[in-house]
Amino acid sequence: MLFKPLNMNFPSVRAGIQQQLNHRVLFHNSVMPLRCSASTPTPSASSDDAIVLNVRGMMCEGCASSVKKLLETQPQVLSATVNLTSETALVSLSPLLSEEKTSPNWQKELGETLAHHLTTCGFTSALRGS
Repeated sequence: MLFKPLNMNFPSVRAGIQQQLNHRVLFHNSVMPLRCSASTPTPSASSDDAIVLNVRGMMCEGCASSVKKLLETQPQVLSATVNLTSETALVSLSPLLSEEKTSPNWQKELGETLAHHLTTCGFTSALRGS
């Protein structure tokens, strides 16, 4: 005989495992539910020191991580949050941007510069709203 016959008690085994998991979730604080990237809210520019970019070409969380690293290596960027599902990047700007803030369109110019940087790195990007 090449294959072992299936265990006919599988539904009861599965129910026992489900009970154990339910117990762990209910009574142990160390077990936290998983969150997928689809449940994260779409970023929006809520302050003057943030820029939202539309980013295309991301296929997986690894791509989103690469976009985050590419943005955060720029001296004007304090941090970046990338959402793979909505294809956006919320960029928090460094408070040390005194010389860039002198022009009236400094935020648009900086956003276009960051978008161009991502595009040259392989992720088609544009400033949201332009």
